[in-house]
Amino acid sequence: MTRPSRSWVTAGLPPDAYDGLTRGLPASRLWSLLLGVAEVRAIGRLPSELVEQWDRDRFVQPAIVDQRSLIEVDGHLLAAASAFESIELSPVAPLGVCTIMGHASQNKVLSALRGTIRAISRGSLPNAGYLTCPAPPGPARIALEHGWTGG
Repeated sequence: MTRPSRSWVTAGLPPDAYDGLTRGLPASRLWSLLLGVAEVRAIGRLPSELVEQWDRDRFVQPAIVDQRSLIEVDGHLLAAASAFESIELSPVAPLGVCTIMGHASQNKVLSALRGTIRAISRGSLPNAGYLTCPAPPGPARIALEHGWTGG
């Protein structure tokens, strides 16, 4: 298996560790391993580190758009698309949906540790939408999702 082009990612790992993680472990064991690592790191964080991340990380900050404005826009859009069934999408999609269907690098997608991604946002809604909307003659569906933090 080809190692990532960013050598710092695998620096210090035993020679076969990367291949073992990327191809050797079944997905459920890999997710469990990574969840365990995340749990240990979370327990070790200081409150000051959380505040610092809140200040610098746009992904954890509230959206810059007023929620009332979004709801008003949603109302107009749903009214204009009254022939469609309105559905609420899950906030996650299968790992790989943006890479395979949207040709987006996994490095540009906010991944979770359960074999899913936080996919339902402005940039990835069309990709996940393909999975939820059946081809004709099934019912036409529309989903409005914001999940955007302004970056």
